[in-house]
Amino acid sequence: MPTRARGHRTPWRIGTPHAGRPRYDRLVDDGVIEWTIAIGFDEGADRSGGDPGGARVRVAALVDALRARRYVEGFDAAVPLLSRRGRVAGECPCSTFLSSRNAFLNPSSGDRSAHVVVRIVANTTGRLGPEAARACVDGLAHSSICVYAGHARYGLGPDFEPAVAMTDEQWNGPGDRDRLLRVISREAESKGVALERVLDAWAACGRLIVRRSAQSRVIVEDRPATGRSARARLMQWCADPDPDARSPVAFGPNGLLACADSTRYRLWFLLACYSADWLPAIRSTPGLDDAAIAIVGCPDRVGAADLLRFPWALDALSAGASWTDVLRALAGSPLDPAARFLVDDGDAEHPRSPSRPRP
Repeated sequence: MPTRARGHRTPWRIGTPHAGRPRYDRLVDDGVIEWTIAIGFDEGADRSGGDPGGARVRVAALVDALRARRYVEGFDAAVPLLSRRGRVAGECPCSTFLSSRNAFLNPSSGDRSAHVVVRIVANTTGRLGPEAARACVDGLAHSSICVYAGHARYGLGPDFEPAVAMTDEQWNGPGDRDRLLRVISREAESKGVALERVLDAWAACGRLIVRRSAQSRVIVEDRPATGRSARARLMQWCADPDPDARSPVAFGPNGLLACADSTRYRLWFLLACYSADWLPAIRSTPGLDDAAIAIVGCPDRVGAADLLRFPWALDALSAGASWTDVLRALAGSPLDPAARFLVDDGDAEHPRSPSRPRP
Protein backbone atom coordinates (compact mmCIF):
# COMPACT_ATOMS: atom_id res chain seq x y z
CA MET A 1 0.00 0.00 0.00
CA PRO A 2 1.44 3.42 -0.89
CA THR A 3 2.51 5.58 2.00
CA ARG A 4 0.36 8.59 2.68
CA ALA A 5 1.63 11.94 3.86
CA ARG A 6 -0.07 15.23 4.64
CA GLY A 7 -0.35 16.47 1.10
CA HIS A 8 -0.17 20.27 1.16
CA ARG A 9 2.53 20.41 3.81
CA THR A 10 5.16 18.02 2.49
CA PRO A 11 7.01 17.58 -0.81
CA TRP A 12 8.77 14.42 0.38
CA ARG A 13 9.20 11.65 -2.16
CA ILE A 14 6.55 9.02 -1.54
CA GLY A 15 7.09 5.35 -2.27
CA THR A 16 9.91 5.82 -4.81
CA PRO A 17 13.26 3.99 -4.85
CA HIS A 18 16.07 5.74 -3.00
CA ALA A 19 18.70 5.94 -5.72
CA GLY A 20 21.97 7.77 -5.21
CA ARG A 21 24.06 8.32 -2.10
CA PRO A 22 24.49 10.85 0.66
CA ARG A 23 27.02 13.54 -0.23
CA TYR A 24 29.91 11.93 1.59
CA ASP A 25 32.41 14.26 -0.03
CA ARG A 26 30.79 17.19 1.79
CA LEU A 27 29.88 15.32 4.97
CA VAL A 28 33.43 14.49 6.06
CA ASP A 29 34.73 17.79 7.39
CA ASP A 30 38.35 18.09 8.58
CA GLY A 31 38.53 14.29 8.60
CA VAL A 32 36.05 14.04 11.49
CA ILE A 33 32.37 13.09 11.55
CA GLU A 34 30.56 14.60 14.52
CA TRP A 35 27.36 12.75 15.32
CA THR A 36 24.62 13.82 17.78
CA ILE A 37 21.84 11.41 18.76
CA ALA A 38 19.14 13.18 20.84
CA ILE A 39 16.64 10.88 22.58
CA GLY A 40 13.28 12.45 23.39
CA PHE A 41 11.26 11.84 26.55
CA ASP A 42 8.86 8.88 26.35
CA GLU A 43 6.29 8.73 29.14
CA GLY A 44 5.27 5.18 28.25
CA ALA A 45 8.79 3.72 28.33
CA ASP A 46 9.38 3.62 32.10
CA ARG A 47 7.33 0.90 33.77
CA SER A 48 9.34 0.72 37.00
CA GLY A 49 9.47 4.40 37.94
CA GLY A 50 13.26 4.40 38.08
CA ASP A 51 14.08 5.43 34.51
CA PRO A 52 12.47 8.76 33.55
CA GLY A 53 11.24 8.59 29.99
CA GLY A 54 13.07 5.31 29.40
CA ALA A 55 16.21 7.29 28.60
CA ARG A 56 18.74 5.28 30.61
CA VAL A 57 17.84 1.98 28.97
CA ARG A 58 18.08 3.48 25.49
CA VAL A 59 21.35 5.25 26.16
CA ALA A 60 22.81 2.04 27.59
CA ALA A 61 21.66 0.06 24.53
CA LEU A 62 23.31 2.53 22.15
CA VAL A 63 26.52 2.63 24.21
CA ASP A 64 26.72 -1.18 24.22
CA ALA A 65 26.16 -1.32 20.45
CA LEU A 66 28.85 1.29 19.78
CA ARG A 67 31.36 -0.26 22.19
CA ALA A 68 30.85 -3.55 20.36
CA ARG A 69 32.01 -1.63 17.28
CA ARG A 70 35.17 -0.60 19.14
CA TYR A 71 34.05 2.90 20.04
CA VAL A 72 35.68 4.28 23.17
CA GLU A 73 33.40 5.83 25.75
CA GLY A 74 34.57 9.02 27.43
CA PHE A 75 34.68 12.78 27.02
CA ASP A 76 38.49 13.05 27.11
CA ALA A 77 38.93 10.81 24.05
CA ALA A 78 36.41 12.86 22.06
CA VAL A 79 37.85 16.33 22.77
CA PRO A 80 40.92 16.24 20.46
CA LEU A 81 38.79 14.97 17.56
CA LEU A 82 36.17 17.67 18.04
CA SER A 83 38.88 20.32 18.20
CA ARG A 84 39.82 19.44 14.61
CA ARG A 85 36.42 20.75 13.60
CA GLY A 86 36.88 23.88 15.67
CA ARG A 87 34.38 22.61 18.21
CA VAL A 88 34.87 23.34 21.88
CA ALA A 89 32.81 20.79 23.77
CA GLY A 90 32.05 20.86 27.45
CA GLU A 91 31.04 17.99 29.69
CA CYS A 92 27.33 17.88 30.38
CA PRO A 93 25.37 15.42 32.54
CA CYS A 94 22.87 14.92 29.70
CA SER A 95 25.58 13.84 27.22
CA THR A 96 27.51 10.61 26.70
CA PHE A 97 30.50 10.76 24.33
CA LEU A 98 31.97 7.90 22.31
CA SER A 99 34.64 8.07 19.63
CA SER A 100 36.44 5.87 17.14
CA ARG A 101 39.46 6.61 14.98
CA ASN A 102 39.68 5.53 11.34
CA ALA A 103 36.07 4.38 11.40
CA PHE A 104 34.43 6.26 8.50
CA LEU A 105 35.12 6.15 4.77
CA ASN A 106 36.96 9.26 3.65
CA PRO A 107 35.98 10.02 0.03
CA SER A 108 39.15 12.01 -0.61
CA SER A 109 41.43 9.06 0.18
CA GLY A 110 39.13 6.12 -0.49
CA ASP A 111 39.89 4.46 2.85
CA ARG A 112 38.52 4.55 6.37
CA SER A 113 40.72 7.37 7.57
CA ALA A 114 37.95 9.62 8.93
CA HIS A 115 37.30 9.66 12.67
CA VAL A 116 33.89 9.63 14.37
CA VAL A 117 32.61 11.27 17.56
CA VAL A 118 29.14 10.30 18.77
CA ARG A 119 27.33 12.36 21.40
CA ILE A 120 24.22 10.74 22.89
CA VAL A 121 21.90 13.31 24.46
CA ALA A 122 19.07 12.36 26.86
CA ASN A 123 17.28 13.51 29.99
CA THR A 124 18.42 10.52 32.04
CA THR A 125 17.52 11.91 35.48
CA GLY A 126 14.22 13.61 34.71
CA ARG A 127 15.79 16.97 35.61
CA LEU A 128 17.99 17.60 32.56
CA GLY A 129 15.34 18.63 30.04
CA PRO A 130 16.64 22.17 29.32
CA GLU A 131 20.22 20.92 28.96
CA ALA A 132 19.11 18.15 26.58
CA ALA A 133 17.08 20.59 24.46
CA ARG A 134 20.05 22.96 24.16
CA ALA A 135 22.33 20.06 23.20
CA CYS A 136 19.83 18.94 20.56
CA VAL A 137 19.78 22.43 19.01
CA ASP A 138 23.58 22.51 19.13
CA GLY A 139 23.70 19.18 17.29
CA LEU A 140 21.26 20.36 14.62
CA ALA A 141 23.32 23.52 14.15
CA HIS A 142 26.84 22.09 14.11
CA SER A 143 27.08 18.28 13.94
CA SER A 144 27.82 16.50 10.67
CA ILE A 145 24.94 14.14 11.37
CA CYS A 146 22.15 14.76 13.88
CA VAL A 147 19.39 12.38 14.94
CA TYR A 148 16.27 13.20 16.92
CA ALA A 149 14.43 10.10 18.07
CA GLY A 150 11.32 10.74 20.12
CA HIS A 151 7.79 12.08 20.18
CA ALA A 152 6.72 14.82 17.77
CA ARG A 153 4.16 16.18 20.27
CA TYR A 154 1.45 16.73 17.65
CA GLY A 155 3.94 18.51 15.43
CA LEU A 156 5.30 20.87 18.11
CA GLY A 157 8.78 19.39 17.92
CA PRO A 158 11.51 17.65 19.97
CA ASP A 159 10.71 17.32 23.68
CA PHE A 160 12.82 16.18 26.63
CA GLU A 161 10.27 16.25 29.47
CA PRO A 162 6.76 14.85 29.98
CA ALA A 163 4.38 16.56 27.57
CA VAL A 164 1.69 17.41 30.12
CA ALA A 165 3.34 17.61 33.53
CA MET A 166 0.98 19.49 35.80
CA THR A 167 -0.82 19.34 39.12
CA ASP A 168 -4.53 19.96 39.51
CA GLU A 169 -4.80 21.44 43.00
CA GLN A 170 -8.57 20.85 43.19
CA TRP A 171 -7.96 17.09 43.09
CA ASN A 172 -4.69 17.50 45.01
CA GLY A 173 -2.63 15.40 42.67
CA PRO A 174 -1.14 14.99 39.21
CA GLY A 175 -3.50 16.11 36.49
CA ASP A 176 -4.67 13.19 34.34
CA ARG A 177 -4.58 14.48 30.78
CA ASP A 178 -7.77 12.86 29.55
CA ARG A 179 -9.80 13.80 32.61
CA LEU A 180 -8.39 17.31 32.53
CA LEU A 181 -9.35 17.69 28.88
CA ARG A 182 -12.92 16.55 29.56
CA VAL A 183 -13.39 18.99 32.45
CA ILE A 184 -11.78 21.94 30.69
CA SER A 185 -13.62 21.30 27.43
CA ARG A 186 -16.96 21.20 29.25
CA GLU A 187 -16.21 24.45 31.07
CA ALA A 188 -15.02 26.15 27.89
CA GLU A 189 -18.17 25.05 26.04
CA SER A 190 -20.50 26.16 28.84
CA LYS A 191 -18.87 29.60 28.98
CA GLY A 192 -18.49 29.95 25.23
CA VAL A 193 -14.75 30.63 25.43
CA ALA A 194 -11.63 29.04 24.02
CA LEU A 195 -10.05 26.14 25.83
CA GLU A 196 -6.91 28.23 26.37
CA ARG A 197 -8.91 30.87 28.26
CA VAL A 198 -9.95 28.27 30.83
CA LEU A 199 -6.39 27.02 31.16
CA ASP A 200 -5.15 30.60 31.67
CA ALA A 201 -7.78 31.23 34.34
CA TRP A 202 -7.00 28.05 36.23
CA ALA A 203 -3.28 28.80 36.14
CA ALA A 204 -3.85 32.40 37.29
CA CYS A 205 -5.82 31.34 40.36
CA GLY A 206 -3.32 28.60 41.25
CA ARG A 207 -5.59 25.66 40.55
CA LEU A 208 -3.43 24.36 37.70
CA ILE A 209 0.33 24.28 38.17
CA VAL A 210 2.61 23.32 35.27
CA ARG A 211 5.54 21.29 36.53
CA ARG A 212 7.85 21.27 33.55
CA SER A 213 10.26 23.70 31.94
CA ALA A 214 9.33 25.40 28.69
CA GLN A 215 13.05 25.30 27.89
CA SER A 216 12.93 21.48 27.66
CA ARG A 217 11.10 21.63 24.36
CA VAL A 218 12.20 22.86 20.93
CA ILE A 219 9.30 24.26 18.94
CA VAL A 220 9.43 23.57 15.21
CA GLU A 221 7.49 26.68 14.25
CA ASP A 222 5.12 29.29 15.63
CA ARG A 223 1.60 28.51 14.54
CA PRO A 224 -1.87 29.14 15.99
CA ALA A 225 -3.56 26.45 18.06
CA THR A 226 -7.02 27.13 16.64
CA GLY A 227 -8.45 24.36 14.51
CA ARG A 228 -6.29 21.69 16.12
CA SER A 229 -7.46 18.89 18.43
CA ALA A 230 -8.04 19.60 22.13
CA ARG A 231 -5.14 17.34 23.02
CA ALA A 232 -2.76 19.17 20.71
CA ARG A 233 -3.95 22.54 22.05
CA LEU A 234 -3.38 21.43 25.66
CA MET A 235 0.13 20.31 24.75
CA GLN A 236 0.82 23.59 22.98
CA TRP A 237 -0.46 25.60 25.95
CA CYS A 238 1.82 23.57 28.24
CA ALA A 239 4.77 24.55 26.06
CA ASP A 240 4.22 28.25 26.74
CA PRO A 241 2.41 28.69 30.08
CA ASP A 242 4.50 31.78 30.85
CA PRO A 243 4.77 34.41 28.08
CA ASP A 244 8.09 35.52 29.55
CA ALA A 245 9.62 32.03 29.41
CA ARG A 246 8.55 30.58 26.08
CA SER A 247 9.87 27.40 24.52
CA PRO A 248 12.57 28.21 21.96
CA VAL A 249 11.47 28.18 18.31
CA ALA A 250 13.99 26.40 16.09
CA PHE A 251 12.91 27.26 12.56
CA GLY A 252 11.64 30.20 10.56
CA PRO A 253 13.26 33.57 9.77
CA ASN A 254 13.89 34.29 13.46
CA GLY A 255 14.44 30.71 14.64
CA LEU A 256 17.43 29.52 16.62
CA LEU A 257 18.76 27.68 13.59
CA ALA A 258 18.45 30.51 11.08
CA CYS A 259 21.80 30.70 9.26
CA ALA A 260 23.35 28.32 11.82
CA ASP A 261 26.69 27.04 10.46
CA SER A 262 25.27 27.20 6.94
CA THR A 263 28.71 26.67 5.37
CA ARG A 264 28.83 23.05 6.56
CA TYR A 265 26.84 20.31 4.92
CA ARG A 266 24.77 18.28 7.38
CA LEU A 267 22.52 15.24 7.48
CA TRP A 268 19.50 15.04 9.79
CA PHE A 269 17.49 11.95 10.74
CA LEU A 270 14.12 13.02 12.20
CA LEU A 271 12.78 9.81 13.73
CA ALA A 272 9.49 11.21 15.00
CA CYS A 273 5.91 10.46 13.98
CA TYR A 274 4.92 12.43 10.88
CA SER A 275 8.16 14.41 10.92
CA ALA A 276 7.52 15.01 7.21
CA ASP A 277 5.23 17.79 8.41
CA TRP A 278 8.26 19.72 9.71
CA LEU A 279 9.85 20.07 6.28
CA PRO A 280 8.18 23.34 5.16
CA ALA A 281 9.23 25.10 8.37
CA ILE A 282 12.77 23.77 8.04
CA ARG A 283 13.19 24.70 4.40
CA SER A 284 11.78 28.19 4.98
CA THR A 285 14.60 28.87 7.45
CA PRO A 286 17.57 30.87 6.09
CA GLY A 287 20.57 28.59 5.60
CA LEU A 288 18.61 25.32 5.82
CA ASP A 289 17.92 24.68 2.15
CA ASP A 290 18.65 21.33 0.52
CA ALA A 291 22.10 22.52 -0.59
CA ALA A 292 23.10 22.70 3.09
CA ILE A 293 21.18 19.85 4.69
CA ALA A 294 19.82 16.46 3.64
CA ILE A 295 16.89 15.27 5.73
CA VAL A 296 15.56 11.77 6.40
CA GLY A 297 12.09 11.84 7.90
CA CYS A 298 8.96 9.81 8.46
CA PRO A 299 5.59 10.13 6.73
CA ASP A 300 3.94 7.91 9.34
CA ARG A 301 4.49 6.59 12.85
CA VAL A 302 7.82 5.36 14.22
CA GLY A 303 8.84 3.58 17.41
CA ALA A 304 11.71 2.94 19.78
CA ALA A 305 12.96 0.02 17.67
CA ASP A 306 14.03 2.47 14.97
CA LEU A 307 16.47 4.09 17.39
CA LEU A 308 17.88 0.76 18.52
CA ARG A 309 18.59 -0.15 14.88
CA PHE A 310 20.47 3.08 14.31
CA PRO A 311 23.95 1.53 14.83
CA TRP A 312 23.24 -0.55 11.71
CA ALA A 313 22.58 2.66 9.79
CA LEU A 314 25.87 3.98 11.20
CA ASP A 315 27.61 0.90 9.79
CA ALA A 316 26.12 1.57 6.36
CA LEU A 317 27.04 5.26 6.39
CA SER A 318 30.57 4.50 7.60
CA ALA A 319 31.03 2.23 4.59
CA GLY A 320 29.79 4.85 2.11
CA ALA A 321 26.57 2.95 1.32
CA SER A 322 23.74 4.15 -0.91
CA TRP A 323 20.59 5.74 0.46
CA THR A 324 18.75 2.49 -0.18
CA ASP A 325 21.15 0.46 1.95
CA VAL A 326 21.29 3.08 4.71
CA LEU A 327 17.51 3.15 5.01
CA ARG A 328 17.20 -0.63 4.74
CA ALA A 329 19.54 -0.88 7.72
CA LEU A 330 17.44 1.62 9.64
CA ALA A 331 14.21 -0.14 8.73
CA GLY A 332 15.65 -3.54 9.61
CA SER A 333 14.31 -4.97 6.36
CA PRO A 334 15.83 -5.97 2.99
CA LEU A 335 12.71 -4.65 1.28
CA ASP A 336 12.54 -1.13 -0.17
CA PRO A 337 12.14 1.20 2.83
CA ALA A 338 10.56 4.05 0.87
CA ALA A 339 7.25 3.59 2.70
CA ARG A 340 8.88 4.18 6.10
CA PHE A 341 11.68 6.71 5.59
CA LEU A 342 11.79 9.51 3.07
CA VAL A 343 14.71 11.59 1.85
CA ASP A 344 14.80 15.26 0.97
CA ASP A 345 18.26 16.10 -0.37
CA GLY A 346 17.60 18.27 -3.41
CA ASP A 347 18.78 15.56 -5.81
CA ALA A 348 17.28 16.28 -9.19
CA GLU A 349 17.64 12.58 -10.14
CA HIS A 350 14.83 11.73 -7.73
CA PRO A 351 11.38 12.76 -8.95
CA ARG A 352 8.90 13.49 -6.22
CA SER A 353 5.65 11.65 -6.57
CA PRO A 354 2.34 13.42 -5.87
CA SER A 355 1.50 13.34 -2.20
CA ARG A 356 -1.89 12.45 -0.79
CA PRO A 357 -3.56 13.70 2.38
CA ARG A 358 -3.54 11.37 5.35
CA PRO A 359 -7.06 10.40 6.45
